[in-house]
Amino acid sequence: MIRIFIETKTSKTNIKKTNEERFIMHLVNLVGGTLSDIEITGTDGYTNLVLFEEQMKRNSDNGGKNIVIFDADSADNGGGYEKRNAYLLEKQKTMGVDFELFLFPNNSDDGMFEHLLEWLTTEHHKGLLECFEGYQNCVSSKNGLGAYELPVQKTKMYAYIDTLKKTQAQQKAFKAGDWFFENTSIWNFDAPYLAPLKEFLKHTIL
Repeated sequence: MIRIFIETKTSKTNIKKTNEERFIMHLVNLVGGTLSDIEITGTDGYTNLVLFEEQMKRNSDNGGKNIVIFDADSADNGGGYEKRNAYLLEKQKTMGVDFELFLFPNNSDDGMFEHLLEWLTTEHHKGLLECFEGYQNCVSSKNGLGAYELPVQKTKMYAYIDTLKKTQAQQKAFKAGDWFFENTSIWNFDAPYLAPLKEFLKHTIL
């Protein structure tokens, strides 16, 4: 069994899955993987990876493979690619487990899943991001006393999908975590920025 550990929570049902879980599933399909051979597990935070030590060891003992795909984060929230990579590799050593590691957005830069998504937006809808950046700049200009929380990247990408026209059924699916990754008018999965993750998955799951 190939076990992919992601940083968000995961759902036990097929109806309501997180957008990150759906993204990984879609990408596995795109690179030619078999979803029936893969189980995605959410750790609900990078520091919780240690809670899955026994699960990882059992999987390795049974001939399986463990894959960890987390956010690199940035200095603003106590992370950054170098810092998070070093932390997780040290945990790998102290836990005594085997896993392959990839950090969003591209396994070299600071950032997170939603930064990767921004690179995948299509030219047709990219202007929506500029609208949100105007809102971010406006809030920042009025935040001299630090009274406001500045809109974050997660909110920006949520707004990108939220703004698009949807049928009633699509709106319901969106509320259940579906960000329509199969829709090529919204997302460009041929974007060069996605190449490192595609290559990582081909190397680890095929």
